[in-house]
Amino acid sequence: MPVAFMFPFPVLISYYQYYFSVWPLLVEIFQTLLILLNKKEQGLSSGGLRTRLQGANPGSNSRDAISR
Repeated sequence: MPVAFMFPFPVLISYYQYYFSVWPLLVEIFQTLLILLNKKEQGLSSGGLRTRLQGANPGSNSRDAISR
């Protein structure tokens, strides 16, 4: 009985480690595609989108939008 309870947990832990290590990479690729698509517009819309997606440091995002 304890073996049946303990079996799914390593599978779930490895799945969540895989999921949370792959997800930021997908977000980064998505941001790069958005930036490349929005490069003709001068940075404001893509900068706001990057700020909403990342959320952590809006200072560097606005600096990127200004330098672009």
